[in-house]
Amino acid sequence: MLRADTASARRVQKCGYWRVPAGAANFDLAWRVGGTAFVAEVRRLTPTNEAMQLRLGLGQVLDCAEMLRRSGEQNVQPGLVTGHEPAETR
Repeated sequence: MLRADTASARRVQKCGYWRVPAGAANFDLAWRVGGTAFVAEVRRLTPTNEAMQLRLGLGQVLDCAEMLRRSGEQNVQPGLVTGHEPAETR
C-alpha cells in the first residue's frame, strides 16, 4: 500500500487477505483474494463535495486498476470505499 486508510487496511489484514504491493500505482488500499486483486480508493463524502469526490475517486481507481493490469495483475476489481451511501443514486 502506498497511501493507506489505516482502519480499512487493518480490516483487510484481519480477514486474512493479502495486500497488493503499490508499485507504480497510487492507490489507497489493495488486497488479493485467490487470483483476484481488489483495488480501492477511499473517499470522504460531505453534502457539498459528494458528486466531485465520487467522480474523482472513480477516475483514480480505474486508472490504478489499469496500472495494476499493466504491471502483470490479470484479474483486477476496482471499487470506491465511502463512509456512507451517496445521497444521490444513479
